[in-house]
Amino acid sequence: MPPSASRPADHAPGRKPSIAREDLIAAALRLIGPHRSVSTLSLREVAREADIAPNSFYRHFRDIDELAVALIERSGEALRRIVGHARKRAGDASSIVRSSIEVFIEQVRADDRLLHVLLREGTAGSDAFKAAVDRELGFFEDELHSDLVRINAAQGKRLHQPPGSRARHYPAGVRDGRHRD
Repeated sequence: MPPSASRPADHAPGRKPSIAREDLIAAALRLIGPHRSVSTLSLREVAREADIAPNSFYRHFRDIDELAVALIERSGEALRRIVGHARKRAGDASSIVRSSIEVFIEQVRADDRLLHVLLREGTAGSDAFKAAVDRELGFFEDELHSDLVRINAAQGKRLHQPPGSRARHYPAGVRDGRHRD
């Protein structure tokens, strides 16, 4: 039997017959870099990098913007994971914040594409990208703030809050990752 006889009719030579959402995210990450924004990606370009037909993209994402927001969310998750590791390696309570920031800077300098997505798309992308970045950086800010409050409370001190500052408020489910726009 010739090789083409075993292929489904809608499967072009050289293309994968199926692909996971993760494969599309990985393909997009391979295409971006320090000088390339998610907002410059095209659906066809990501599909080609993932080795699928462009129509297969729609099985996982409505459009390229939804893929970009997924990348930003993935970046936020990576940031929280990094901060979690920093907390574990901190020697004492007062070094948790310092360690978190140092690890963050190390990752950015190491050309971590996910963190570059998070930092760049807050200024270069669409309103949806900016909102997603703001939400993810807000989670980072909230975690550092919680650490500062906890550390000060353990030392019998109260954290000074400048007038007009307030904690971020998120819709139900956003903080625990259940909310999706």
